[in-house]
Amino acid sequence: MRQPNPIIGNSQPMREIRKLIETIADSPATVMINGESGTGKELVAQALHYQSPRADANFVPLNCAAIPKELMESELFGHRKGAFTGALTDRIGRFELAHGGTLFLDEIGDLSLDMQVKLLRVLQERTVDPVGSSRPVEVDVRVVAATHRDLEAEISAGRFREDLYYRLNVLPVITPPLRERGDDILLLAKHYAEKFAYKSAPVTFSPDFVEALKAYEWPGNVRELSNLIHRFSHCFLDKSCRCAACLQPCCPRVCRNYSLSVVKRQRKLTSRTRPTYCKCLPSVTTMRGYPRQ
Repeated sequence: MRQPNPIIGNSQPMREIRKLIETIADSPATVMINGESGTGKELVAQALHYQSPRADANFVPLNCAAIPKELMESELFGHRKGAFTGALTDRIGRFELAHGGTLFLDEIGDLSLDMQVKLLRVLQERTVDPVGSSRPVEVDVRVVAATHRDLEAEISAGRFREDLYYRLNVLPVITPPLRERGDDILLLAKHYAEKFAYKSAPVTFSPDFVEALKAYEWPGNVRELSNLIHRFSHCFLDKSCRCAACLQPCCPRVCRNYSLSVVKRQRKLTSRTRPTYCKCLPSVTTMRGYPRQ
């Protein structure tokens, strides 16, 4: 059963992303999602799957950077009992698990060259060869790949195969960084405040506080914002973040980037000063892990 698009945001880049997902969701063609770390590439892949005719089948994610090189072939294609030391039983791989559904290959740019050759063959033949088996297995899988790397630069450097790139990059999707999403920052902050609400109501944010969030570059993108709001949900037991100076003890990197003169004048927040603790902060006995200085 198809599901609603879970992507949050009303900015122009996110409206374009949602429209693109609606356009290409029904296609069986491979998709390449490119974007900085923390921009929601897996969320886009899930949206593609759950709005497609494959929604009732499995969505199978695999982070290519997290699997040791020597185990990747077995992880992707499976193995038969006795194929190698420790192979005590048959094991199906991610391609077979995703049969009829979608296989999401995250951080595809970290895949070794020898595995790139084998993946290319699977994309061409639509069959996998489990380790230790002489009989290929047919698979019906839509492959969605993602990376934060510049794959064209990786091709020039000899670290990524050009033929595989063209097999994967049939339908390209680019996820925008959080710094380009404007008011989506507040929408996401409120979403995570509700998600991470601790004991009672979610934390709330003043306009000055929101301006501080918008002024920050967010190198960690949505993942960094989620981390910050999760932290605030436990630190601010009165559930009120009333001014931008609240950021200083909890996230000095955000506060150092905030250039509004009123905050600098009132709190003297520079990269060289020690953290200045705002009056909005709870007492030392209620603020976990952030003792007063």
